[in-house]
Amino acid sequence: MSAIRPQKVVEGNKESSAFREKGLMEAFQEDWVKTMMKALAEGTIRRLWACDMSHFRDHLLRLDPDSRFERFGAFTDDTQINHYVDSCYGPDEIIYGYVVDGEVRGAGELRAMGASFLPEGAAEAAFSVEQGWRRQGVGTNFMKRIVLAARNRRIHTLYLSCLAHNSKMVGLARKFATELTFETDEVTGKLIARTPSTTSLIEELIDNSVGFTEAMFDFQKRILTAAEEARHPSSERHSVTV
Repeated sequence: MSAIRPQKVVEGNKESSAFREKGLMEAFQEDWVKTMMKALAEGTIRRLWACDMSHFRDHLLRLDPDSRFERFGAFTDDTQINHYVDSCYGPDEIIYGYVVDGEVRGAGELRAMGASFLPEGAAEAAFSVEQGWRRQGVGTNFMKRIVLAARNRRIHTLYLSCLAHNSKMVGLARKFATELTFETDEVTGKLIARTPSTTSLIEELIDNSVGFTEAMFDFQKRILTAAEEARHPSSERHSVTV
């Protein structure tokens, strides 16, 4: 089943005709209904919460050696990945995931360079997508959400992990020339100075609200599945009467 191309995100001060012709909230609601109908059939990008930690861990552990190097800038073993995931989900990090059939197949991360997100502070962005789910616009959508989240927190400097030796990241960064300027080392991107707008704040609020609802449904489904498997172990379900 092919993955959807995630919905377009309103950038900067540009407003679509939908926002001009209809009310702000009405346009958002209509856009999200269309997006959710597609997501239910194929896959979705949403915020990952603490209840998604095990699936985020599984995603990183499934990455092949080259993908791990692209993500972390070094060859990383399973133990290092487990330690990294254990340090995630604090107040200093936002993680988005590409979820297909309940499994996280890609992740976009925004982590503060310090104890928490501070106005005019710095943050690091990192991306990882499993081989079978690349070239479907997932990375671009992650970047849109991360730029939006950084802008809403008044982040000034955004470090793009491993940009210097990652040609895919270089290509992705070039798509956001209107939002980012890059220093000569091609590793640090500075956000164009824009204060959060009502549109950008509401957009992230709705995105997070919908994502949290989906996360709760996924979490409930995992609990019910685990309970069913506990009541009917695999050996019993597949037993054959002789």
